[in-house]
Amino acid sequence: MWDAQRRFGFVRPEEGGDVYIPGDEVADGGSLHPGDIIEFEIETGGEKPVVRGLKVVTPVPEGTPVGLVSGSPPTWDELEDSDREERQRRRGRRR
Repeated sequence: MWDAQRRFGFVRPEEGGDVYIPGDEVADGGSLHPGDIIEFEIETGGEKPVVRGLKVVTPVPEGTPVGLVSGSPPTWDELEDSDREERQRRRGRRR
């Protein structure tokens, strides 16, 4: 999530949790958009983790609706595998 007017936002890394993005980390007063592919470092020395060295690797294509990503959708096999794993996980919890 990026608030362009207030010039700050948050990113959720693959490890989980939300990390603060200060406005001065976005190059040239630019902005971030849902679906942008970014690289960054997480600085953990302060009170809370903060994004440093943010770089937009692949901007989302112009005109992409907000909230949608530009990646490929999962295949049927991937969906079936995911569903099967979820059912197995639920069965394991009931025992």
